[in-house]
Amino acid sequence: MGKLEALARAVSAQDENTLRELPTQGVPSEISPFVIAVNRLLTRLRDAFASQRRFVQDAAHELRTPITAMTLQLENLKACPMDAETAVQVSQFEAGLKRTKRLIEQLLRLARQEAPQKADAASNVDLAPFLQELISDLMPCADHRDIDIGLSVDINANVRANPHELRSLLHNLLDNACRYTPEHGVVDVRLFADSGKVVVEIVDSGPGIPPDLLPRVYDRFFRIEGSDTEGSGLGLAIAKHAAERNRIDLHLDNRIERSGLVARVTFAEAVPGQKSAPKLSTAA
Repeated sequence: MGKLEALARAVSAQDENTLRELPTQGVPSEISPFVIAVNRLLTRLRDAFASQRRFVQDAAHELRTPITAMTLQLENLKACPMDAETAVQVSQFEAGLKRTKRLIEQLLRLARQEAPQKADAASNVDLAPFLQELISDLMPCADHRDIDIGLSVDINANVRANPHELRSLLHNLLDNACRYTPEHGVVDVRLFADSGKVVVEIVDSGPGIPPDLLPRVYDRFFRIEGSDTEGSGLGLAIAKHAAERNRIDLHLDNRIERSGLVARVTFAEAVPGQKSAPKLSTAA
């Protein structure tokens, strides 16, 4: 019975990123053919997932070249004299090209995330300056829409994570908060400790998410009907995947006191430090 329980645990531990053959040593002869058959299936699944990742990455790479060429042609076109109607059409084309470019970048990021992770990919990350840098990157977009981004830091904390994937996780959450918050709105970023764990919360003043759709927002290409905010539908899927690979808990919930969304990121491997409270804001 002990060997069967070990096999059951080995099967339960499998996911699309860690498909490994089950141990066959010491397996009872009656179930040995079954275990061998399962291992063959796992091999085929691993190859299929790898093939899918290669296809997505190759397709996205191939699309980059024509998109870059079209962007250059568009810049040349914009330099030419044009009437008002043509200018509107060119502007619409430019918006569509930007959406396509963003989708390609998101697909590439997703393909890289799903590749097998190196054992030494994680490192120590000081969260406070890390968050400050991410917010600074989004300042131009926030300023353009007069969105006030504030950063409240109650602790200094180092976390153990892959820096590139942590950046992808937090950047996607911040980007979503800024894009879904209406003009003149507010996005608050908080770094604090809760029950001995390090937590980052990103709180926006947007419309929130219908409660019945919250479980689906991590699905790839899922978008809420009626939303006029442009997006690829991949941002939260990428964020969730990055969180899972780094043993980070990601939870989304609607605000209680008003409309808006709370993205709560809780770190399993972190060391809370002493209190410190810098503040960043786009407000003049």
